[in-house]
Amino acid sequence: AVVSTQSGHYGRAYTDVNFEFRIKFAEADLIVKKLGVNELSYKKSILNIRMKAVCAAQDALLMSLKNCDSSTVQSGCVTLWNLCLPLLQHNLRERVISPLKLVVSALEDLQSMLVLLRCQVHIELAKCYQDQEKLVDALENFNKALNLDPDGQYKETILYHMKCINLKTNLYKKPETIEEKAGFLLEQAKSAKDAKAHLQPILLKIGEYLAPNTFNWGMKELRENSQNCTSFIVLRDKITKYREAKLKGESEIS
Repeated sequence: AVVSTQSGHYGRAYTDVNFEFRIKFAEADLIVKKLGVNELSYKKSILNIRMKAVCAAQDALLMSLKNCDSSTVQSGCVTLWNLCLPLLQHNLRERVISPLKLVVSALEDLQSMLVLLRCQVHIELAKCYQDQEKLVDALENFNKALNLDPDGQYKETILYHMKCINLKTNLYKKPETIEEKAGFLLEQAKSAKDAKAHLQPILLKIGEYLAPNTFNWGMKELRENSQNCTSFIVLRDKITKYREAKLKGESEIS
């Protein structure tokens, strides 16, 4: 229950408002919970239902900022974040940029102690900006995430994305380390207009950079196995044709 610092009739009204918004958050969550085993499905119809729940929670959170205490607002932020989680796929997260921005803003204004949640939301928002080529906004959110990660739980992930962005922005700076060269090539592959056509040679080059001896040995084995497989298929086809011709000849004689 929400404990109000107010007294009398106004105190009851203040408590009732918080309770009312907690119910709104629960109702938004219930929209997807009703889907049961299909809750995490990525069918278009299910995604539309999830987005309906996200919008309901977002609207409730917006209104709660003016009417509720910090505990209720934080509860709404957690609900909205949980509803957004399955949508944080590369091809879907653009849909939840607005909800993520709201959660980040609300928790920051409150100076919320939910630092791990704030860190996670900043990371996902930064990835959204990265997808949109808004690299300055992406770096800003990655930096905020880094400052909210005192135990270094997400440090490796954050620094990797920041390095990728720096490689992309410093086009005229020659990569120095092997990892930077591989990362630079990977960023080229991501931004290529015809990614499929260029992907194989780029990946081959990345493999040579990162593990030249092991990678070249693996590719040699793969080519030999592929040739053996091709020879086997040709032999199999010849045997099949021979058997078919033999059976046809026997049936004509009989």
